[in-house]
Amino acid sequence: STMVPFGWNDEAVRYSAAYDRLPEHPPLEVVRRVNGRSFAAELERGLGPDEHVLGVCSSLQEVRRCCASQINDATEWMVKAEYGNAGLGNRRIRGSRPTDQDLRVVARFLDDNPRVVVERFRRRLADLSITFELNRDGSVTDVSLQEVVNTADGAFIGVVLDGESAEVERWRDDLMEVASAVAERLSREGYFGPVGCDAFVWDSGGERRLRRLCDLNARLCMSAPAIRVWRQWGGKRVVYWRLFSSAKLRLPNSVTQLESALGDDRFDPASRRGVVLTSPLEIGGRRPLRFGVLLAGRDRDEVESLDRRLREVFKR
Repeated sequence: STMVPFGWNDEAVRYSAAYDRLPEHPPLEVVRRVNGRSFAAELERGLGPDEHVLGVCSSLQEVRRCCASQINDATEWMVKAEYGNAGLGNRRIRGSRPTDQDLRVVARFLDDNPRVVVERFRRRLADLSITFELNRDGSVTDVSLQEVVNTADGAFIGVVLDGESAEVERWRDDLMEVASAVAERLSREGYFGPVGCDAFVWDSGGERRLRRLCDLNARLCMSAPAIRVWRQWGGKRVVYWRLFSSAKLRLPNSVTQLESALGDDRFDPASRRGVVLTSPLEIGGRRPLRFGVLLAGRDRDEVESLDRRLREVFKR
């Protein structure tokens, strides 16, 4: 057997030693470098135009100076720690100047990270991603484009897989161009393996514009299992895989009770429609902080109805 981690680090290498075969992986220093936010910011600048990233800062003084220099052009900022995922390590600064609390949070980022990236905050209209496998020879396979559901601050909620997505089709060429540029640069750096590129559509004075690379993840993305299932079904269903907080939904103590409460909305393998839990109800005797749910239907309206009824049945 072979272990396939979401990403490579020292712990993943140690853990994989217990398996029959050690998977090939890039040098860990390469993995760490290309997963840094500053690396993604450099790549984004190369794609142009340079209108989102305001600075890469290694101290609070630099963060203050960066915000002060843009006070006439930006009223909200997003500060991102060098290393983070799913929106963790992000701090949205609301107002023209960072508050003391903002600076305390950024200071914690800098305690654990060599630098932070300061960006203009944009009000998202839609989130998109492209995932692919970068092979050792620089070729790209397993390309997938999808809509992502995030919070306003960019924290991951879920992914929508829809072969007829108008949003994906509108920006397909731009996303493919970005993926090609990212793959070429990562290959030069010595990386190979799974890659995810995040983008979002924002409102620029009434015009819909695309920020083509807001985050880069040189690892398996959280949505990878859902994408695999959707592909296995031939893309014939609309799939929404999402995370819920245990603080917001009260689920039963067993899968049997859960399916009984779902009634006709429980997943039917024959029709590939309904709701199925994709994570354990308990881990080590405790409820997880978040759990995953896959909703599948014939169209987006049906999936949205499943999501709405699920929340109505189990809301706290």
